[in-house]
Amino acid sequence: MTELLVQAHSDLVGQTIPESGIRDRMGITVIGAWFSGEFVPVPGSENVIDGNTILLVAGRRDDLTELKSRTVSALRHNTDRVVVGGYGVVGRTAVETLATGGVSTCVVDRTDEPGVDIVGSVTDESVLEAAAVDDSRAVILTLDDDATTIYATLVLKQVAPEVEIIARANETENIPKFYRAGAEYVLSLSTVTGRMLGSILIEDEEILTPETQFELIRTTAPGIAGRSLGDVDLRARTGCTVVAVERNGDLLTDLGPEFVVQTDDMLIVAGSDEAINRFVSFAC
Repeated sequence: MTELLVQAHSDLVGQTIPESGIRDRMGITVIGAWFSGEFVPVPGSENVIDGNTILLVAGRRDDLTELKSRTVSALRHNTDRVVVGGYGVVGRTAVETLATGGVSTCVVDRTDEPGVDIVGSVTDESVLEAAAVDDSRAVILTLDDDATTIYATLVLKQVAPEVEIIARANETENIPKFYRAGAEYVLSLSTVTGRMLGSILIEDEEILTPETQFELIRTTAPGIAGRSLGDVDLRARTGCTVVAVERNGDLLTDLGPEFVVQTDDMLIVAGSDEAINRFVSFAC
């Protein structure tokens, strides 16, 4: 299970999830998606993929690799260079992580110190032009003030409208504002940290993703044994998605509506906390 950011100009943009063929042609389950910062657990024909969409998907590694190639923009960047705005603890970590992947960076910060390439504010157009943001793959904003980050995002979209913006949010309630300003990916430090710390106390069979109250559980489902997934329609009844089934030592991931659940099957089910509770009550 992984998250994939759909880049602007990829061949998925402008399509709904059913139109994209992700499930029918590629055998990948779309568990949910973020549309402009709002998470939709069961995206349908009313949800159109755009350059801000993040897909939460599950499937075999080879299939996911193929899907990832489809999320990439058809307009290739001439460089993998990334501009990092803010050189605090988060900014330094971002630079170090990018360096391990061989990605070059240009650091912008108000303070003149070792590691800073350009001294100035990322809200200043002349500073952004000096950092050559329009010739960069992306900009990572790691500022400690959300209002400044939102303003910087708006300025960036004026200076370099095609650049991808990844932003740090200090307050979770500001995340929608970042997306409305034009950011492609936003992470709240408090949410990510809290979920990661909490997950340490959760047993191995339950996995939580950082940005949502989402669970992935393994369980038998005697309440629906002998019935097909299409007949049961778990998504409509519970809001959950069966992403795989363990049967006789095999892991089955290509689960169409005709798939019949057997008594000894171990289902791998994804859904929100509330949806998982409804599934357990209904099927277990």
